[in-house]
Amino acid sequence: LMDVARVDTMVTVVDANNFENYIGSTESLLEKWGDDKTQREMIPEEDERNVSHLLVDQIEFANVIIINKCDLIDDKSKLKRIEQFCKKL
Repeated sequence: LMDVARVDTMVTVVDANNFENYIGSTESLLEKWGDDKTQREMIPEEDERNVSHLLVDQIEFANVIIINKCDLIDDKSKLKRIEQFCKKL
């Protein structure tokens, strides 16, 4: 990719409504998405991360983080915890 383009910004979109389910998940990527043929093809066989590790990796790598689906969160303290978690990474 670096031969044809310069990556200026990496954006990660965090689903606030499902954040707690994903960050607490111990399922491997194949366990979570392996039944979907298209998704399975994108997961390298040697990738042993679980869903939580993937989410953390994506947040750590991004220099722009968008937290979406905030309107689905009734407990604003939950939303604040998600925001603080992302900032700490």
